[in-house]
Amino acid sequence: MTAPPMFDADRMVLEIPHCGHATAPWRWFEVDLDHLTAPDLRQDLPHAAAGARVSAMTRHQQAEPIAVLLSRDRTGHLTHLQFEAADDRHARTTVAVIRDQGLVPLPARHLTRPPAAGELPRLADQLASLGAPIIKIAYPAPATAHVDEAVRLLTSWDHTTTALALIPMGSRRGRAAAHAAGSRLMWIPPRSTHDRWGPADHQPPIPTDHPSR
Repeated sequence: MTAPPMFDADRMVLEIPHCGHATAPWRWFEVDLDHLTAPDLRQDLPHAAAGARVSAMTRHQQAEPIAVLLSRDRTGHLTHLQFEAADDRHARTTVAVIRDQGLVPLPARHLTRPPAAGELPRLADQLASLGAPIIKIAYPAPATAHVDEAVRLLTSWDHTTTALALIPMGSRRGRAAAHAAGSRLMWIPPRSTHDRWGPADHQPPIPTDHPSR
C-alpha cells in the first residue's frame, strides 16, 4: 500500500467549500468559483488562516465570464485563479484579465483521456508560454506507463521559470509518484476517496509535551 506523502503546507492545496472553512496548519486552499454563492463569497478567512493563499478555480475558458465571476468577490481573500486554458488565444486574454484583478493566473488543462506520446511536454510548453508562474496538467493515468510519463517530465522540467503541477489521476500511487518527482502542487479533497488521500492522512505529527530522549 502506498503511504501518503508527508504534510507540506507549501505544496498541498486543501479543497474547501468557502473561505470560512480554511483551517491551520493548511496554508493553501482552493474554492470552486463557479459554485460559490454570494453569501459564500462574503465569508472571511478565520484568524488562524490569515495570510493563506486561496486559489479559486473555474471551468470557464474565456475572459468575459471569468471577469463576471471575479467581480462578485469583495473580501480580497483570493490570491490565485485556476482556469481551463484550452485555447491559446483566449488563454492569453484571460491571463491578462486575471492579472488586472490583482490575482496570480494558474492556467490548467484537464484531459479526459491519457496523453498521447509526446503530448505532455507539448502541453506543458504551451501553458508555460502564457507567462504564468505556475501551470497545471491533470489527466487519467490507468497504467504505470502513464505515471512514468509524469515522473519523466517533472524530473526534467525547469521549475525555476514556471512551476509545474502534474496530476496523474486514478490512483494514490500515481499522485504520490508525481509529488515525489517534484510536482509543485497536490490537491487534497475534503474527504478521502479511492484514489485520493484526505486531510487527516496528511496532518503533521502532533507535538508532545516532552522532548524525545
